[in-house]
Amino acid sequence: MTDINVVPAISAQKIDKRFPLDKASLIGCGVTTGVGAAINTAKVTPGSSVVVFGAGGIGLSIIQGARIAGAEFVAATRVKVSVAAVVYEFGEQVDALLARLERTLHLVVASLIAIGVAFIFCSGPLFSGTIAAPLPARIAISVAAIFPLAFTMGMLFPIGIRLIAKESGDLVPWAWATNGCFSVLGIFGARIIALFMGFSRALMLGLVAYALVSASVSIHSRISAKR
Repeated sequence: MTDINVVPAISAQKIDKRFPLDKASLIGCGVTTGVGAAINTAKVTPGSSVVVFGAGGIGLSIIQGARIAGAEFVAATRVKVSVAAVVYEFGEQVDALLARLERTLHLVVASLIAIGVAFIFCSGPLFSGTIAAPLPARIAISVAAIFPLAFTMGMLFPIGIRLIAKESGDLVPWAWATNGCFSVLGIFGARIIALFMGFSRALMLGLVAYALVSASVSIHSRISAKR
């Protein structure tokens, strides 16, 4: 530890020679960091509630800064270093998982489009060629043909919910509500489109909609990264 250091002028403050250096160092480091974290970084507002993790020199200063800023309720909790390390590692793993989820979303949409196109061109000959088969066989063939498409479509909503939760947890209830609304509207809309344009075109329009969603997620990610 050095007795002399070179710092920018803005980081230096003249003090009375009689002031004890051990107390000056505490105020110059812990107090300014803690109070500044509450007032300038967290921007604590009057009447708010604050939780402080760790109650050492900086933690106690954060509590003081929160009170100065007018916080109504301040709680402090101790943090065990080993537990904090585990939580930090878990957080990094979650971030990596969410990044993979976005890539997974694009992969699932691409798979959905491929399966959907294959279904459009193959379902007609498949079902017409097995129309004379016994009823249990036709049911089994229908389920086997529809399952890949249905399963892939079902993967998209939970992946989307995770991605929305990453941006803002407040939007998750709206996502559920929007999904429920368009699920009901989609039942009638798909039937109407199929009646007037045919089942294949209705399915193709649905695949186009999924492709647009995938593209919008990519655009949003690029805009967020630039911010």
